[in-house]
Amino acid sequence: MEEFRPIEPEETYITETHSSPEPIRQPVFESKAENGEESYRNFYDVLAYRKSAVMTIAYFIYCAALFVLSMILYKKTELIYTIAIAALFAVSVVFYFLYKKTAKKTVERIKYMNNGDVPTVTNYFFEDEIVSVNDDPDKTLTFRYEDVKKLSETDLLYLVEVKHKLSLLVSKNFKSDRSESFEDFIISKADAVKKKKNVSPKKYKTLAIVFLALNGLLAAASVVLYFVIK
Repeated sequence: MEEFRPIEPEETYITETHSSPEPIRQPVFESKAENGEESYRNFYDVLAYRKSAVMTIAYFIYCAALFVLSMILYKKTELIYTIAIAALFAVSVVFYFLYKKTAKKTVERIKYMNNGDVPTVTNYFFEDEIVSVNDDPDKTLTFRYEDVKKLSETDLLYLVEVKHKLSLLVSKNFKSDRSESFEDFIISKADAVKKKKNVSPKKYKTLAIVFLALNGLLAAASVVLYFVIK
């Protein structure tokens, strides 16, 4: 007698389906500041000495204008003009050292706010955007290339100025498979950037000192002429 057994349902195998992961994007250029404090000092020295250079040049123009005007009107340097020229020279000296001190204090304040250190910033330059990441992931910034307004180079850094006058401090220690230079890449991506500008704290410092010395000579000449030409 045949043995009957119930018909068992066919086994059903459930396989998990996974969506294929998105490919990890590789930046065209990656830059990480190896010495953050030195980079910050370099950046703020550029700002300080650039302001000093602009200020000393402006004061020299004022002093020269007063000196020439006094000689034209009175054939000598009148007392009021001499005092004004000497005062402008004194103010330019004060502001030169003030800007220099402010740059140093700014870096110290950044260190104080970050437990005695400065943030380590890594900048990723992709084909369509720039991502800037520091030690705090919540402070990640993303920019489009249309946000880039200016590209400058110091002896240590590239400075990429974006909207709202923010500057990205980009170390020259790049990781890239591209043969083109970083500056050529930025110029090709950012319509507002036509060329790179070379900015060096040494250049601005020299310029500020030269015009500071010229201001001093002009003030000294004004005083001497005041007492000599009666």
